[in-house]
Amino acid sequence: MKTAIAAFVALAALESGASSQEYLLPPPGPPRASCNSIVNAGGDVGDSIPIDVSGTSGTIEFQYDTVSQPDRMVVFIDRRLVFDSGCVGTNGYRSRSIPLPEGALNLTVRVEPNCLGTSGTAWSFKLVCPTQ
Repeated sequence: MKTAIAAFVALAALESGASSQEYLLPPPGPPRASCNSIVNAGGDVGDSIPIDVSGTSGTIEFQYDTVSQPDRMVVFIDRRLVFDSGCVGTNGYRSRSIPLPEGALNLTVRVEPNCLGTSGTAWSFKLVCPTQ
């Protein structure tokens, strides 16, 4: 089902004239997290967490832990896909360096818990931003 939805979103983006890298995400809401803060959750419901990165430049580090239960973390900068963890149980933190384009405003982390259809997950992430 999730694969069909992802294919539909990608097809809709292409048909709307968007590039293959641009996704039809809702506009980001008010920031719910900030650089260098840890976001924790253990719920079985998906979430999108907007983070204000305006005024930040350089390379950011996305640290994530999906523990043993597979979850998926997808990162967008200004609605463009920049990282997809895939459906994975990390058993500890993993890290991904992501270059932040000049003038970027919003970073959104979309969490898809229990991507294998299970329940009872726990996950966390931290976005480490360069000091200005």
